[in-house]
Amino acid sequence: MNDNTLSRVASLPQLAGFQATNNKDNLTINNHGNGHGHGGNIVRSRSSAELVDADEAHSVQPHTGYKKVLVTGGAGFIGSHVVEALLDRGDDVVIIDEMNDYYDVLIKESNIQYLQSLVTSRDRHRLVFYKGDICDEELMIRIFQEEKIEWICHLAARAGVRPSIEDPFVYIHSNIRGTTLLLELASKFKIENFVFASSSR
Repeated sequence: MNDNTLSRVASLPQLAGFQATNNKDNLTINNHGNGHGHGGNIVRSRSSAELVDADEAHSVQPHTGYKKVLVTGGAGFIGSHVVEALLDRGDDVVIIDEMNDYYDVLIKESNIQYLQSLVTSRDRHRLVFYKGDICDEELMIRIFQEEKIEWICHLAARAGVRPSIEDPFVYIHSNIRGTTLLLELASKFKIENFVFASSSR
């Protein structure tokens, strides 16, 4: 157990007007009051069940080995930077992006060209690009079968609240139907890790 563990465990009381301190045996939370005259100290033993394995329970260790990652929406601003970081650390990447005109398609094409320039002709296999819709089940199944995807970073989505009110069905298509299909395929093909950060809601 270390002080970092205790600071994470005590973070919610701190936000509520508490101050946490600790020593070798105890965690002391000092309540400075809530403006209504309520205060006092709460002393909790460091050996309590909530603290014993807190570090292991609340932390996710980074994966440092090789991965083959499907990045949906990989031609966009965030997606292209994720792809660049993955390539830089030695992973192989498969991109699927429908290249819609929500913003300038030329920017997305430029992002793809830049990413392709990062791999040498000998290493072209490290980056594969598919122009297509994540709702195209036949295409997605083919990608999973042929590319042997292991990890997914799902960034493809229609963004923006106001346009979703004006044309909700295109948002349902991409953000709900597309994500549901990806989750189903992830289960079917036993994907190790699925990172989802795409709906902008």
